[in-house]
Parts: sequence; C-alpha cells; structure tokens
Amino acid sequence: MPDGKKLYTMPRNASIAMDFNEAAAHARRHNNKKTLGHDDWRVPTKEELYLLYQNRAQGALKGSFECTYEIEERTDGDFWSSTQISPGRAHMRRISDGSGCTTSLECPGIVRLVR
Repeated sequence: MPDGKKLYTMPRNASIAMDFNEAAAHARRHNNKKTLGHDDWRVPTKEELYLLYQNRAQGALKGSFECTYEIEERTDGDFWSSTQISPGRAHMRRISDGSGCTTSLECPGIVRLVR
C-alpha cells in the first residue's frame, strides 16, 4: 500500500455474487464471526481493488481470483469496491483485465474482502 500498511485478503472470493449492500453485510457477518481471527474485514476501496488486480498473479493471490459466476445468463467478473461514486452507483473492477466501471448498487458483483 502507498501508506506502508499491509493489505490482507480473504483466501477466496465470496461463494455467491451479491449487490453492493449485500457485500457490506457480508463483511459484517465475517466480522461478527471473527473469521480467520479478525473482526476488521471490509469491501476494498477502489484503490485497494486496483492493487489486488496488479498483484493477482503473485504469491498467495495467484490462482485465487476465479472470476466466473453465472448471473442472469451471463458471466460476470466484476468485483465490488466500497467506493461510492454517487448515492446510487459504486466503482467495480474486472480482475481479469483491470477495467473499471461504475454501476448501480443493485447490480450483482463478486466480493473479495480485505483488512
């Protein structure tokens, strides 16, 4: 991280695609359970998600970003960030090619929690 802090991720993506608010609730559930001994899990920021994209083929991240979920008859590889662009839209990033976009909070996306 640019500020010198380390960024840790869950070993795998969430097992189902979810919308923006479900992603935040997913993080709260993991914090309540103290998953992997921690209670500071969260959806990554736009910048952190880009860092995950840049490092997706290294170390423990290598091979852990399966990006295919069947959603409404299409394959979707966009990951949620916690960065809201406006009241009804947030930033997503496709880990396979790094492209970013903004989308409705109600759209399904993949979640990879960080701390």
